[in-house]
Amino acid sequence: MVSSTCSALINFHSRAKKRLYLNTRLLSLRGRAKSDTLSERVVFWVTNYERQLLSIAYNVLRDWPAAEDCVQESLIKAGLRINQLKSTDSEFSWLSRIVVNQSKTMLRQRYNYIILLSRYGTIRHRFNEVQSSVS
Repeated sequence: MVSSTCSALINFHSRAKKRLYLNTRLLSLRGRAKSDTLSERVVFWVTNYERQLLSIAYNVLRDWPAAEDCVQESLIKAGLRINQLKSTDSEFSWLSRIVVNQSKTMLRQRYNYIILLSRYGTIRHRFNEVQSSVS
């Protein structure tokens, strides 16, 4: 268990620079990055808060890849809504709240997916049933 956790963290940090570039690129592609200060802010968040945000997301989701996706989505959302941040003193608490909310959303989506699978089965299974009833 510990070795898988360590390897997941090592893999996470080896991909951190690629995701950092992706986050700033996504923000600029969406046309919301009006200045370099926004991309500098996202770089600051990733370099200083990413580990703590990842642990928050993991504590809710209990899945490392899902936690990584959650943190990335949260940083993008925070970058797009940076004008809602009232002061830089409460920056980490604002970011952590976004991560918690995004984690809960991902849990709800996962739960709804499980309910759909339990109710309707897999798509392939349902497709085979429909084909056999037609034949």
